Amino acid sequence: MKHMTLPELQFLDNAQTLGADDILVVGLAKNNDTIEVVSTGLDSDLVTALTTQAGLIQADGAPDSTWRIPSPEGCAASSVVLTGLGSNDLTIDVLRQAAGSAALALNGPGRLVFAIEAKDEEHTQAIAEGALLGCHRVTKLGLSPAKTPPTIAVVGSLALPRITQAQRGAEAVWQVRDLVTMPPNMLNPSSFVEHVSALAKGTEVSIEVLEEKELEKQGYGGITAVGKGSQNPPRLMVLRYQPGSPTRHVALVGKGITFDSGGLSLKAPNAMVGMKYDMTGAAVMAAATLAAAALGSPAAITAYLCLAENMPSGSASRPNDVITILGGKTVEILNTDAEGRLVMADGLQAASATKPDLIID
Repeated sequence: MKHMTLPELQFLDNAQTLGADDILVVGLAKNNDTIEVVSTGLDSDLVTALTTQAGLIQADGAPDSTWRIPSPEGCAASSVVLTGLGSNDLTIDVLRQAAGSAALALNGPGRLVFAIEAKDEEHTQAIAEGALLGCHRVTKLGLSPAKTPPTIAVVGSLALPRITQAQRGAEAVWQVRDLVTMPPNMLNPSSFVEHVSALAKGTEVSIEVLEEKELEKQGYGGITAVGKGSQNPPRLMVLRYQPGSPTRHVALVGKGITFDSGGLSLKAPNAMVGMKYDMTGAAVMAAATLAAAALGSPAAITAYLCLAENMPSGSASRPNDVITILGGKTVEILNTDAEGRLVMADGLQAASATKPDLIID
């Protein structure tokens, strides 16, 4: 898979020196029947002109909505985007969503200048995060990314640690999105391992992979039972991040069913569509571990990614089969479409054996 590059992130004192390659983004809120342009770093005449134009096009400031309008006289940007804030309750989530909606509505190179009012650094960070998240595009398979992402500029100031948090957080979400959008004929347990290994290359995260024979040997009966019906054998991928003198040990356990047909307890055709997303838990845990390492987390992290493909075949697990999961407990399978709890039982047992301070699944 060809991955897009995270956009450049800039911070500006104001938005009064824009150019023809810039698109200005401001917020639009509605209180009772009055619309209000929510902005920072703009002169009052421009804010008045934007408010007038918003009224002319009947923009109502609804969340998840954007309106692109020509730049008023005196504004050098190529155009202006009004992004809906709902009521004027500018929470972190509202700002992040509004910035993301604006970036998602725009495409191509250039610079997006976000001049949305933020009361403190935490709110400024939310705008930056939303803008970065909204720039993600699913790339066509086998091709280079279709377009160069725009530069993101935010009017406001942000300390370097917060800038890094915004960038690494967005990068982690991009990684998850790239994995979950891959089709199941291209993403199976083995190729999942390859993709995550490539992402971890050059980081402080070490990798251990248990293949089918080793899983059987060590007693991972849940993962092997789920994967035995597929021609793509199961895997357990373990990611480890170990800082010096860690403050605590956190274990992450993620479900990684790269496709869930239901096995012999076969899903209905319509219910099978979208079952490529059943590996999202494992993708999230992998990205979280990589982000923690990039941010220099003081906690040690071990992530257990339980990878299998749940398919029907002559070798698949059957209802009424009795299996032994890791740790020695026996389980009777009544429905092969309840595969998630089987792979997670193995992963949770493996995590518990290390006696971490916290387990998140």
